[in-house]
Amino acid sequence: MAQQIPAPWWDAYSNIIPHGYRSFIAAESQATEMQLFSALVVPGILQTQRYGEECIGTTPFRLSSEIMEQLLEVRMKRQWHTLEQSNPPKIDVVLEEPVLYRQLGGPQILKEQLRHLLALNKQSNITIRILPLEAMTVLSWQMAIYTLFVNKIPHNSSIFFEDYMGAMIEDNTSAVTNYYSLLFSQLLLKALDKTSSDALIKTAIKWLDTTVAAHD
Repeated sequence: MAQQIPAPWWDAYSNIIPHGYRSFIAAESQATEMQLFSALVVPGILQTQRYGEECIGTTPFRLSSEIMEQLLEVRMKRQWHTLEQSNPPKIDVVLEEPVLYRQLGGPQILKEQLRHLLALNKQSNITIRILPLEAMTVLSWQMAIYTLFVNKIPHNSSIFFEDYMGAMIEDNTSAVTNYYSLLFSQLLLKALDKTSSDALIKTAIKWLDTTVAAHD
């Protein structure tokens, strides 16, 4: 008798997450490499719990507190299954500088999130780089919140563009994935290196400290 393959963990949430998001999580779980770009907020897989809660809470739809809690639980489980595995994927991240100052939930929540980015940037498989204001380009307008997953065995790539609940658009045609991967490579050339990016994140934290002190 053939051994039954267990259902993936995200199937337990199929009543609250759309098909596009389930496809997104499935591709994420199999990826050996990831490219993440955001001009708006920190990508979900890098979010703290409180920052993630604020992101989910920005939806224009009226969601019950129970559904919001489940969506946050899914986001945190994604992180655990992806980042804490024995052989985690290589993750390259580019964030536009305004992301460091966009206060979802207030300065304390953002400071906690920025410190989390600094901690993640110490990991050997994660590189978080900041695209400074003076280097921002119309190239990024085509991407907004972009994720490319690469699975080397078998070799395939999938692109997703996220909204608050997850990915709604998927494209795995080689022409499209190659095009956006090229755009990402060009943004990498304009982004600061890891050390300089850390320095810019620390500058944002100091600015937030000053902002909080001025309002006390």
